[in-house]
Amino acid sequence: MTHPASTRPLTDAQANWLRVNAYLPPLVLLGVLFSCVIASACLLTTFPSTPFLIGFVAAAAIIMLVVAAFTALYAYHHHLDLRDGVAYVRIARLMGKRRRKTSRNTPRFYVHFEGLDEMETLPETYEPLCEGAIYTVVYSPRVRRCWEAEAK
Repeated sequence: MTHPASTRPLTDAQANWLRVNAYLPPLVLLGVLFSCVIASACLLTTFPSTPFLIGFVAAAAIIMLVVAAFTALYAYHHHLDLRDGVAYVRIARLMGKRRRKTSRNTPRFYVHFEGLDEMETLPETYEPLCEGAIYTVVYSPRVRRCWEAEAK
């Protein structure tokens, strides 16, 4: 049972979270790219005819381009949700929830509502949810972030 989505303005905390995730990763990536270019230029001018070094720098450049593409996509989705300025609101049934432990021992919480993609959420939102119950869900669709879920 899903109902059409409506919207509500983002709270300051939601907008700030989207802003940090839209702008910080590209800035960090630019710093890393700049450092890699400088290091590569220094190595290639110091050891110009070393085939292994040339191959290593070329492989590193390809990897950095792939990382840059994924970072740009990540930041773009956050930017779009921030630019919209709204969170979507929908009434939906909770189909499932899961907790995933990461290597850093900081668990991540995911919820899946009927008619919506699986979304990451905070522990405060995750804990009281019961599978099969109907909730009013507040979320950002592109970044797949559930901001809150209130029992209906």
